[in-house]
Amino acid sequence: MGALQVWPIPATDPQSAVPTARAGLPTNLESWLSDTRLMARCNPDAIDGCLDLLEDLLQQIHTTPKRRAPPAGGMAPWQVRRVQRHIEANLSSRLATADLAALVGLSENYFARAFKISVGAPPHAFVISRRVAQAKTLMMESDLPLSQIALAIGLSDQAHLSRLFRRHVGTTPSAWRRRRPRHREIRPAA
Repeated sequence: MGALQVWPIPATDPQSAVPTARAGLPTNLESWLSDTRLMARCNPDAIDGCLDLLEDLLQQIHTTPKRRAPPAGGMAPWQVRRVQRHIEANLSSRLATADLAALVGLSENYFARAFKISVGAPPHAFVISRRVAQAKTLMMESDLPLSQIALAIGLSDQAHLSRLFRRHVGTTPSAWRRRRPRHREIRPAA
């Protein structure tokens, strides 16, 4: 297992007293740092939820492939980007492998193999993981009932969301939601 890269605390811009971005710091980690600083000032008890989010971010960083050239048998980078953008934009609708393959001009079987080589997961598993991630975001940023969240991310009902969520996260959506602070509730100290 490789060594964990640690980024220094960003320098502060004297004009705004807000930390500035460091070159090489992933945007999602930079966002997490600023959210955590704000939460620590407003609600020190929310730090556990922040650490859980950091763990998720580090998992994503650790599992993200670092290759520049597409792997042998994989898709071209533009094809991967097009499919991923399409998936993100259409999570609430049906996403068939045949439709994704047609989007980049490949046969369904070749697309499925090439997608797995390029992304590291079969198309269906990737779509499910993106739906679970979107469900997490909606639970953190809204008060929508779980049944509406399930429909918003393209699942048939709340039970379907619960099954997938438990399989991928290890806990139920309602238990996960109770343990996390909501972003919109964060208010800076006066």
